[in-house]
Amino acid sequence: MGKAGAVFDKEKLLWVSHQWIQAAAPERLAAALVPFLALLVGPAAAAADRTRLAAIAASLKERARTLVEMAEQAAIYFSSPADWDPQATAKFWGPEAPQRYYVLIKRIEAQGAFDPESLEGLYRGLAAEMGLKLVDLAQLTRIALTGKAASPPVFQVAALVGKADTVARLKAARAVAERAVAER
Repeated sequence: MGKAGAVFDKEKLLWVSHQWIQAAAPERLAAALVPFLALLVGPAAAAADRTRLAAIAASLKERARTLVEMAEQAAIYFSSPADWDPQATAKFWGPEAPQRYYVLIKRIEAQGAFDPESLEGLYRGLAAEMGLKLVDLAQLTRIALTGKAASPPVFQVAALVGKADTVARLKAARAVAERAVAER
């Protein structure tokens, strides 16, 4: 018990907040998210496209317990990762990573449709063609887009990031992976 007999249960409050987030319509979450996201990515970026922001909020509903957490997680959609998780890169940036990034970049640049379903089809076809598992290519993309080995579904993330930014992030990750492989 705290002062004057008050009881505060932080975990219960986080649970209630998460329940609200899960139940809220994506459009309502987007509106509520703007001030939190504006602190991280700037007010113009946070408020620019409410339809996109609603889709971003929907992608994070299961993962975020608070709007602050959601804003922190949503930042990946607005800017490239500043660095890459060393555990993720140690696991997935083997000697073949730069070439796989190269092939992914070329295929994505040639891809017309850029929605999650089309991207999944592209990745599945490319993985089969290269004799790989889907995860071998998807994790490379996840690291390039988010800097981490865990995120919302990678094809959804790529579609929300957009084709041009996805390609730019893949190119940046390829360059860093090439240096990492050369240093080993």
